[in-house]
Amino acid sequence: MATSLRLLRLNLPFMFNSTLRNTVSGTFSLGINRFIFTNKTIGMNNYEYVRTQVHQQFINVEDSFRQKMKEIVEDENSVVFTEDLKAMSHLVTSNPDDIDLFVKMIYKFNSQSSNLRFGNYSFGPVIMRAFNYVGKPDVALSTFLDPKLSSFFDQSTTYSVLVTLLYNNKMYSEVRQVFELFKSRCVDFQNIPRIPVIVNAAAAYQENTPESFNYLLNTWKELSQRNFPPMRRFITFLASLALKQDSPQITLELMSLIRTRYIDNRCLKILAYCRLNRLNDVAFILKNSLEGTYSVKETYFSDVIEEVEKHLDNANDELKSILTKIITLLREQGHVEEMTLEAHILSPMEYLFPKRSKNLINDRANENNRNEQFRQPQRKRIVGLKDLI
Repeated sequence: MATSLRLLRLNLPFMFNSTLRNTVSGTFSLGINRFIFTNKTIGMNNYEYVRTQVHQQFINVEDSFRQKMKEIVEDENSVVFTEDLKAMSHLVTSNPDDIDLFVKMIYKFNSQSSNLRFGNYSFGPVIMRAFNYVGKPDVALSTFLDPKLSSFFDQSTTYSVLVTLLYNNKMYSEVRQVFELFKSRCVDFQNIPRIPVIVNAAAAYQENTPESFNYLLNTWKELSQRNFPPMRRFITFLASLALKQDSPQITLELMSLIRTRYIDNRCLKILAYCRLNRLNDVAFILKNSLEGTYSVKETYFSDVIEEVEKHLDNANDELKSILTKIITLLREQGHVEEMTLEAHILSPMEYLFPKRSKNLINDRANENNRNEQFRQPQRKRIVGLKDLI
């Protein structure tokens, strides 16, 4: 049995490297909720594939391996090796005893002398994916927040996976807590990873309170003052939240920062104009979509068009007649989608990852380091909200 375990330890590095090379397309999926980012974006597809490979390798010795690890974590003179923690990160289940063993291995590995570590493998991302897989956001958060493990989890991908896990479990205030810690450790905000920023905005949107609105507005003000690149999804969340908090003027101001004619941009403008009883502007936008020579047909969400219809009584007879005809043509010509605006805003996103990290928070180069790839911003400064805050 001991010989089998040693052979597994020798084979694991090769197994991890080969499986990660072969699954770059991310063809596997997990049966978990994907609210803001897809499984592929936070590395869950790849994690599940490696997990399957580890289970195959340990199929006859899994119980013996766990028993050996229990002995090691209780023995001050024993050592948890890198391959031990790698394996447990892909074997752990939601069983309380398993979680307890996994956490003890994390602490013991971290407390060992750095002289025992000869690789540059970052455990933070894969551990957070493991907690995501077994559905333990509370354990993930408590482990992450422990000062003893601050350097252990100091990778941008770790933050990205954790905030996504918290968001998926509706732990919105905890998302803010992690994001504020993340932000405090960043210096160059032009290269700050985007996933934590977007998830934080989504969490504030989901809370939908005056406090969350003011928080997100002030966050955007701070980021823009630090030359944070413009982000359409963040702006969309904030503009939508402003509308929910009866601040359509802020929604319009935010929409002016988006130069392209995205569907969410046009729909939010229309809703804001309806709230402000500026139905002439609504008619102008809708008419442009019908008459414009755009390469892609401009559509609108069904709930947005229904909201316009509710405000028709506020228009004079001539404008009411014009809007009624425009709406009829929009429906007849296929410009109205069945999806709602909120369903679109909360639909999962997927980002690609570059080969080299540009993030400020240290991402030690290994198979777990995958950072978001975004186009370089053309503008470095966002202005226009300082008078509204």
